[in-house]
Parts: sequence; C-alpha cells; structure tokens
Amino acid sequence: MEPEAREFVIVNEFQSGVFQIDKNRALISLADAQQMLRLSAGDLYDTSGEIDPETGAPKKIGTSPARATQVLVRTAEGYTPQQLSRAVLDAYQTFWKNSRSLSDRIVQPPDPFAVTIMTWEQQLADIIGPVQKERELMRILFSIVYIVCGGLVLSIFWAIVYEKTRDIGILRAIGASRPGILGIFLIYGLVIGLLGSIFGALLGWLVVSNINAIHDAMGEPAPTWLIISVFTLGGILLIVAIHAAVRGSILRWLLGVIGCLLLVAVGVGLSLHQGFLLWDPSVYYFDDVPNETDWFTALLTMGGAVLFSVIGAAIPAARAADTDPVTALRYQ
Repeated sequence: MEPEAREFVIVNEFQSGVFQIDKNRALISLADAQQMLRLSAGDLYDTSGEIDPETGAPKKIGTSPARATQVLVRTAEGYTPQQLSRAVLDAYQTFWKNSRSLSDRIVQPPDPFAVTIMTWEQQLADIIGPVQKERELMRILFSIVYIVCGGLVLSIFWAIVYEKTRDIGILRAIGASRPGILGIFLIYGLVIGLLGSIFGALLGWLVVSNINAIHDAMGEPAPTWLIISVFTLGGILLIVAIHAAVRGSILRWLLGVIGCLLLVAVGVGLSLHQGFLLWDPSVYYFDDVPNETDWFTALLTMGGAVLFSVIGAAIPAARAADTDPVTALRYQ
C-alpha cells in the first residue's frame, strides 16, 4: 500500500501516560482512518469472471462494510480486566451468531477463535515485563539488606550483653529464669524492628507520594535560598569547631570540621547543579514516575525487617540466658 499524506487541524492534546504510545500515535476520526487505510465501505465484484451485461464490467454482488483492525473497550469502575475480557468475548460471540443468521450478509465477521482479545497488561507485555523484572530484582536486594540488618542487630546486642553481664547475673541471682532473660532481649529486638520498619514505611510513603515533585525539582537549578542556607550552616559549624579547638575538646572539634566540610561540599554541588533528567520517559516508558504505594509489598518488607531483627537479637539473647549467675557477679 502506498502511504497517503493528509493534513489535519489539531484541536486537542491527549496523553495516555505511556511514552512509547504517545510518541507515535495520533487520534483522528474513524471515517478518515478507514479511508486512509482503505478500510472504508466499498463494492464487491464477482471474481469468477461473470460480466454485467449492462456495464460490461465484472458483476457487482454486494457491498463490503467498513472495517476496523482493533477495538478498544473501557470498563466501568469496580471491574477487573479479566472480567472485561470475558464480557467482550461473550458480546462478540453473540454478535457473530446473529451475523451468521443473516442470509443476505455477504461478508461475515471473523470467527471468535480468530479474534484476539487481550487486556492492557497483555497488550503491553513487552513494556510491563522489564518493569516487573526490576521489581523482582529489588526484592532480591532487599533480601540481602535483611541479612545486613540482622548482622548489625546481632553485633549491637552482643555488645549490650557483654556490657550488661553483671546486671544479667543480678537478675539471675534474684530468681529470673532463663526464658525470662531470653524474652527481655527478644522483646527488645522486636521493638527495634517494629519502630524501624514503621518509620521506614512512613518515610518511603512520603517520598513516593511526592516523587514527581522531587523529580521536577531535580530538573531545575537549586534555589538561591537553599545554597545560602547550606553555606551558612557550614560557617556556623566552622565557628563551633574553632571554639572547640580553643576549649581543647577534640571530639567537638572533629565533629565540627567534618560537618563543615560536608556542608561546603553540598553547597558547592548545589551551586553547580543546573538540573538533570533522572527519569527519562524514553527509557522507563512512562511520562510520570509511578507514585502509588504498594502496601502489600511494603507490609511484606516490614515483616521481613521485624523478623530478621528478632533473629539477630536471638543469638545474643540465648547467650545472656545461658549466663551463670555466680560467674556474672564476679565479672569485672
């Protein structure tokens, strides 16, 4: 087919939110599209060689109706794509049966087995598939983070048990049971895991809800007030470091110097920042960064964090429960 060029007047703009669709798709009237693609209604002629005696041309045997290659259907709120797919299949089967009952219909619609009915996810599987793989990769990375968190909790609790040996010995001497000592440290680890996961989930929800505003801010130069504020805080920490050096406080001097250097580095970075595109729609397919929180996955992640926190605290807790009270009271 030879391409057909035609000029149209732009009357509106529409975005589906999927970059791969919006970059090469325009919406025009169905009649114009059918005419340009030679899918409009037309006459049907006999190809067996029978000639119309009046015109001397092949005999006209009917009319071919206008056609379409794809029909998009939108469901009402509250229905799943699978329910819509089944409803569309039932509707097409009914239409096909009614069309076959019309004896004067020359062009029959395709058989239901020859019609492909796909949901939005199935049609865009080549786009959604890589995103789903990235989600699975993130879950694997979170599993590694669980192990790291469990190791950190284990190290901290081991140090706590080591420092509290005499206190554990006193508790054991006054009648505390081994399960009781074990329960103290396990509850301690459980509380830490719960508080950490709750605060982490709230922080993640806050960032995800405002991710598009954050992304837009990253694409703009840093505001002047922010640069001035960072350098001002750096100057204040420098004054604190000088004062600490005069008073002979090494710790305060070191903290002040480190904080001052970090803030100066951040200020220089903000001064040089002219904005950049982190979320490229041509790479990630979507115009906007998805900002809906998957609370099911979030709750699973929180549960894993709490579980590994308790597991990390279990080994030091068992060591504390096995502490001999006599040995612990003699511990220096």
